[in-house]
Amino acid sequence: MDKIKPNEYIYLYNSENANYFLKYIPNLNFTCHKGNFIFPKDLYWGDTIITNKGYKFFVLKPGISEFSMKVKRKNTIIYPKEASRILFELSIYAGKQVVEIGTGSGAFTYILSKYVGTEGMVYTYDRNKEFIENAIDNIKKYDPNLSNIIFHNIDPSINDIIEKDVDAVFVDIPEPWTVVHNVYNCLKFGASAGFLSPNIEQVQKTVEKMYEVGFRKIKTLELFERQIRVKKDMTRPVDMMIGHTAYLYFGYKILQK
Repeated sequence: MDKIKPNEYIYLYNSENANYFLKYIPNLNFTCHKGNFIFPKDLYWGDTIITNKGYKFFVLKPGISEFSMKVKRKNTIIYPKEASRILFELSIYAGKQVVEIGTGSGAFTYILSKYVGTEGMVYTYDRNKEFIENAIDNIKKYDPNLSNIIFHNIDPSINDIIEKDVDAVFVDIPEPWTVVHNVYNCLKFGASAGFLSPNIEQVQKTVEKMYEVGFRKIKTLELFERQIRVKKDMTRPVDMMIGHTAYLYFGYKILQK
């Protein structure tokens, strides 16, 4: 069994209504609505901790999904159902050079960094200095040795994107049509850009601009996710589901003639 180091992040899981992403600190008292316990001096991945009320918490190794859903944020998040499709549509994998416009909490920035790996690079832009600082804090607390992200406190709707000939661009800002021209200019020919917007009016204005500057093979989609509750002789969909969160749309940069 692998022993957990002090100050290492863990994912405490009891149920969908009781789960926590936090640092492991030996002898720290933990309290929630399921009771309390004191973290033992020695803790291992896969351990079970029982509260004073008799509830079991499982000690799990947090993954990208847990990090992205639990980080400190001051704006909306990208749900896993959209995150995976963005990576797929933009062909993001090890070694890629990716620009992100709209750093936000840094959760998707971190996801991008893990997929491009040490051979790739993520360049992320946000006009809000407070968002940039919060994103850096979120990522460094969880992965202090990460070095493949460059943060820019720059507004790409006003200023040019510094990087050129990148492999992909992802945009998540309130007015995405304002950056389409700069997105086109920083991409490699034949490469793709992706956008996320909660409202259809944003999509309409942005897609119109995409056609105007030279994007083609543009497609727009919406994803729904419904979990299934599995019980003996009672398996059925859950009563509540995550419905509309955002529209995703993608296009390829072509050479206009």
